[in-house]
Amino acid sequence: TANLTIVRNNDALTNGGGIYNEGDTTITNSTISGNVAEGGGGIFMTGSNTVNIRGTTLSGNRAVGGGAISGRSGMTLNLVNSTLSGNIGDDVGAGLYTNGSANLNFVTIANNFAGSDSTTQGSGINVFPASQQANAVTLKNVLLAGNLAGSDPAARFSANCGMTGGGIPVTSQGSNLSS
Repeated sequence: TANLTIVRNNDALTNGGGIYNEGDTTITNSTISGNVAEGGGGIFMTGSNTVNIRGTTLSGNRAVGGGAISGRSGMTLNLVNSTLSGNIGDDVGAGLYTNGSANLNFVTIANNFAGSDSTTQGSGINVFPASQQANAVTLKNVLLAGNLAGSDPAARFSANCGMTGGGIPVTSQGSNLSS
Protein backbone atom coordinates (compact mmCIF):
# COMPACT_ATOMS: atom_id res chain seq x y z
CA THR A 1 0.00 0.00 0.00
CA ALA A 2 1.27 3.45 -0.94
CA ASN A 3 -0.33 6.66 0.30
CA LEU A 4 0.88 10.20 -0.33
CA THR A 5 3.82 8.83 -2.32
CA ILE A 6 5.81 10.40 -5.15
CA VAL A 7 7.49 8.11 -7.69
CA ARG A 8 9.44 10.30 -10.08
CA ASN A 9 12.16 10.22 -12.75
CA ASN A 10 13.05 6.52 -12.79
CA ASP A 11 14.19 4.42 -15.77
CA ALA A 12 13.88 0.69 -16.45
CA LEU A 13 15.33 -1.22 -19.40
CA THR A 14 12.29 -3.51 -19.55
CA ASN A 15 8.99 -3.01 -17.69
CA GLY A 16 7.90 -0.78 -14.84
CA GLY A 17 9.84 2.48 -14.96
CA GLY A 18 8.22 3.79 -11.78
CA ILE A 19 6.61 0.66 -10.30
CA TYR A 20 6.79 -3.01 -11.30
CA ASN A 21 3.90 -4.78 -9.59
CA GLU A 22 3.11 -8.50 -9.20
CA GLY A 23 0.74 -8.48 -6.21
CA ASP A 24 -2.40 -6.96 -4.77
CA THR A 25 -1.67 -3.26 -4.35
CA THR A 26 -3.37 -0.04 -3.30
CA ILE A 27 -2.03 3.37 -4.32
CA THR A 28 -3.82 6.48 -3.02
CA ASN A 29 -3.30 10.23 -3.25
CA SER A 30 0.04 9.85 -4.99
CA THR A 31 1.99 11.17 -7.99
CA ILE A 32 3.78 8.98 -10.52
CA SER A 33 5.63 11.12 -13.06
CA GLY A 34 8.60 11.31 -15.40
CA ASN A 35 9.32 7.56 -15.45
CA VAL A 36 10.51 5.65 -18.54
CA ALA A 37 10.41 1.94 -19.49
CA GLU A 38 9.79 -0.48 -22.37
CA GLY A 39 6.32 -1.30 -20.97
CA GLY A 40 4.48 0.60 -18.25
CA GLY A 41 6.50 3.79 -17.89
CA GLY A 42 4.61 4.74 -14.72
CA ILE A 43 3.31 1.34 -13.57
CA PHE A 44 3.62 -2.17 -15.01
CA MET A 45 1.15 -4.70 -13.55
CA THR A 46 1.25 -8.47 -14.07
CA GLY A 47 -0.01 -11.63 -12.37
CA SER A 48 -3.44 -12.57 -11.09
CA ASN A 49 -4.00 -9.72 -8.67
CA THR A 50 -5.97 -6.55 -8.07
CA VAL A 51 -4.50 -3.06 -8.18
CA ASN A 52 -6.55 -0.20 -6.70
CA ILE A 53 -5.46 3.31 -7.62
CA ARG A 54 -7.38 6.26 -6.16
CA GLY A 55 -6.76 10.00 -6.17
CA THR A 56 -3.50 9.61 -8.09
CA THR A 57 -1.93 11.55 -10.97
CA LEU A 58 0.18 9.76 -13.59
CA SER A 59 1.85 12.33 -15.85
CA GLY A 60 4.90 12.70 -18.06
CA ASN A 61 5.67 8.97 -18.13
CA ARG A 62 6.92 7.20 -21.28
CA ALA A 63 6.99 3.66 -22.69
CA VAL A 64 6.59 1.84 -25.99
CA GLY A 65 3.20 0.64 -24.70
CA GLY A 66 1.50 1.96 -21.60
CA GLY A 67 3.14 5.31 -21.01
CA ALA A 68 1.29 5.72 -17.70
CA ILE A 69 -0.02 2.16 -17.02
CA SER A 70 0.46 -1.24 -18.63
CA GLY A 71 -1.65 -4.12 -17.33
CA ARG A 72 -1.35 -7.76 -18.36
CA SER A 73 -3.94 -10.52 -18.65
CA GLY A 74 -5.10 -11.89 -15.30
CA MET A 75 -4.83 -8.63 -13.41
CA THR A 76 -7.66 -6.28 -12.44
CA LEU A 77 -7.19 -2.52 -12.26
CA ASN A 78 -9.66 -0.34 -10.34
CA LEU A 79 -8.81 3.26 -11.20
CA VAL A 80 -10.89 5.88 -9.36
CA ASN A 81 -10.76 9.68 -9.16
CA SER A 82 -7.40 9.80 -10.94
CA THR A 83 -5.73 11.56 -13.88
CA LEU A 84 -3.55 10.19 -16.70
CA SER A 85 -2.19 13.17 -18.61
CA GLY A 86 0.83 14.12 -20.69
CA ASN A 87 2.12 10.56 -21.05
CA ILE A 88 3.78 9.14 -24.17
CA GLY A 89 3.41 5.73 -25.77
CA ASP A 90 6.06 5.47 -28.47
CA ASP A 91 3.69 3.00 -30.16
CA VAL A 92 0.26 2.78 -28.43
CA GLY A 93 -1.56 3.27 -25.13
CA ALA A 94 0.08 6.38 -23.79
CA GLY A 95 -2.48 6.50 -20.96
CA LEU A 96 -3.58 2.89 -20.39
CA TYR A 97 -2.45 -0.21 -22.32
CA THR A 98 -4.07 -3.45 -21.16
CA ASN A 99 -5.35 -6.92 -21.89
CA GLY A 100 -6.48 -7.42 -18.31
CA SER A 101 -9.60 -6.07 -16.63
CA ALA A 102 -9.82 -2.36 -15.95
CA ASN A 103 -12.64 -0.50 -14.20
CA LEU A 104 -12.37 3.28 -14.51
CA ASN A 105 -14.63 5.63 -12.54
CA PHE A 106 -14.25 9.43 -12.31
CA VAL A 107 -11.03 9.32 -14.33
CA THR A 108 -9.54 11.93 -16.67
CA ILE A 109 -7.39 10.66 -19.54
CA ALA A 110 -6.23 13.72 -21.46
CA ASN A 111 -3.44 15.06 -23.62
CA ASN A 112 -1.54 11.81 -24.00
CA PHE A 113 0.37 11.03 -27.21
CA ALA A 114 1.05 7.78 -29.08
CA GLY A 115 3.34 7.38 -32.09
CA SER A 116 1.24 4.76 -33.94
CA ASP A 117 -0.15 5.70 -37.34
CA SER A 118 -2.99 3.17 -37.05
CA THR A 119 -6.42 4.74 -36.61
CA THR A 120 -7.66 1.62 -34.77
CA GLN A 121 -5.17 1.93 -31.93
CA GLY A 122 -5.62 4.29 -29.01
CA SER A 123 -3.45 6.83 -27.31
CA GLY A 124 -5.66 7.46 -24.26
CA ILE A 125 -6.67 3.81 -23.84
CA ASN A 126 -5.48 0.88 -25.95
CA VAL A 127 -6.67 -2.67 -25.32
CA PHE A 128 -5.27 -5.76 -26.98
CA PRO A 129 -6.29 -9.42 -27.36
CA ALA A 130 -5.75 -12.23 -24.88
CA SER A 131 -8.62 -11.75 -22.49
CA GLN A 132 -11.93 -13.33 -23.40
CA GLN A 133 -13.76 -11.64 -20.55
CA ALA A 134 -16.95 -9.77 -21.27
CA ASN A 135 -16.81 -6.14 -20.16
CA ALA A 136 -13.09 -6.41 -19.53
CA VAL A 137 -12.67 -2.62 -19.61
CA THR A 138 -15.47 -0.50 -18.15
CA LEU A 139 -15.74 3.28 -18.17
CA LYS A 140 -18.03 5.35 -15.96
CA ASN A 141 -17.72 9.12 -15.49
CA VAL A 142 -14.56 9.12 -17.63
CA LEU A 143 -13.28 12.10 -19.61
CA LEU A 144 -11.22 11.22 -22.71
CA ALA A 145 -9.90 14.38 -24.39
CA GLY A 146 -7.02 15.56 -26.52
CA ASN A 147 -5.33 12.15 -26.84
CA LEU A 148 -3.49 12.17 -30.16
CA ALA A 149 -1.61 9.67 -32.30
CA GLY A 150 0.52 9.69 -35.44
CA SER A 151 4.19 9.97 -36.27
CA ASP A 152 3.72 13.03 -38.52
CA PRO A 153 3.03 16.14 -36.40
CA ALA A 154 1.07 17.72 -39.26
CA ALA A 155 -1.21 14.68 -39.60
CA ARG A 156 -1.93 13.72 -35.99
CA PHE A 157 -5.43 12.46 -35.22
CA SER A 158 -7.70 11.95 -32.23
CA ALA A 159 -7.09 8.55 -30.65
CA ASN A 160 -8.91 8.53 -27.33
CA CYS A 161 -9.66 4.79 -27.30
CA GLY A 162 -8.67 1.95 -29.60
CA MET A 163 -7.99 -1.74 -29.92
CA THR A 164 -5.02 -3.67 -31.25
CA GLY A 165 -5.95 -6.74 -33.30
CA GLY A 166 -9.61 -6.71 -32.31
CA GLY A 167 -8.88 -6.04 -28.68
CA ILE A 168 -11.15 -6.80 -25.78
CA PRO A 169 -14.50 -5.22 -25.02
CA VAL A 170 -14.68 -1.63 -23.77
CA THR A 171 -18.03 -0.96 -22.15
CA SER A 172 -19.52 2.39 -21.22
CA GLN A 173 -21.46 2.39 -17.96
CA GLY A 174 -22.59 5.96 -18.64
CA SER A 175 -21.70 9.60 -18.05
CA ASN A 176 -18.51 9.51 -20.15
CA LEU A 177 -17.26 12.36 -22.37
CA SER A 178 -14.96 11.97 -25.33
CA SER A 179 -13.57 14.60 -27.68
